[in-house]
Amino acid sequence: TVGIKPVDIALNLKTRRALVVNQDTNDLTVLNLDDILSTTTSPVITTVASVGTKPFSVGVNPNTNIAAVVSNGNRNISLINLADNTKFTTVISSIGDNPTQLAVNPVNNTALVTSPTNDSVYIVPLGFLNYLPFALDTDRYRSNLAINNLGSVEATVQIELHDKGGVLLASASTKVPANGIKQINNINRFLIGSGAVSNTTGMIKLMSDQTLSSFISVIDNSTNDPGLQVGRSYGFSKLLINTATNAGTFHSKLVIINTGNARAAVKLTARNSEDGQSIGTKDGIFIELNGFFISDNILSDLGISGKFGPLEIESPNLQSLIAVTLVESDNHTSGFLEAIPIQ
Repeated sequence: TVGIKPVDIALNLKTRRALVVNQDTNDLTVLNLDDILSTTTSPVITTVASVGTKPFSVGVNPNTNIAAVVSNGNRNISLINLADNTKFTTVISSIGDNPTQLAVNPVNNTALVTSPTNDSVYIVPLGFLNYLPFALDTDRYRSNLAINNLGSVEATVQIELHDKGGVLLASASTKVPANGIKQINNINRFLIGSGAVSNTTGMIKLMSDQTLSSFISVIDNSTNDPGLQVGRSYGFSKLLINTATNAGTFHSKLVIINTGNARAAVKLTARNSEDGQSIGTKDGIFIELNGFFISDNILSDLGISGKFGPLEIESPNLQSLIAVTLVESDNHTSGFLEAIPIQ
């Protein structure tokens, strides 16, 4: 039992989910494929309401775990985050004259949409993602967010703040003018709706209907010294921090985001700067989808003192990761060092 007049279905075999779009109830039913044949457990996980007027077709990008529903009645595409089965406020509008079918290309995150009345197929970008690992609002740090719209029309951008476990703490939508920039100061407080220090450490996820670039400034409240970190759209299963340190007055604060499609297993290996030999490892780290791992002093957490050297980050179950270190000094200055992909 799903909705009324189910008309199309899409599968995400990575997460073992089926998505059924229901035309007369204007909703989407999410099913657990592992329970399809069960005689005791319903396969229905949830129903996502109001996905459009007369939805005709659904597709999913297994790399982003985001579903796209094309609606014939209002000629738009709604986007659903399957990590928590919630609908983005971003809607892609004015799709063809009579959109009826949709297929997703996961490589470049676009949809092909048929429009029979004008004999056309439309190629539609399915949102542009950016992840920003450091969003801090503490007694020591505050964070400002800047979003550049690289498109030729006004952008609608969904902003989400997630905690370590991947739980959505707060969200908002904003507009960015064509070829312009939007800056939001104290982004954590803005999203949460707080007028004072919120004592939150989170990760920012952006989704835009236009191409975008973004950065976050992490500012030391006592010196106004900013560290600037650029948003990234996708991750890799094996990364390298060129050097992590806890020598002298410096130490490396590490954040790793899971941008994959399942819970990520992570292993860390620190190497000696002189001979490249392993001087510390840490495995058994697990990061939930859209969640993150954080260490205030990663080399100290690995049992290493007074050293610096390469830090390897690997996901044994091949989930996509984004990692960044904030290199801090006792003098309240800091800067970002971003992980690079390695084979």
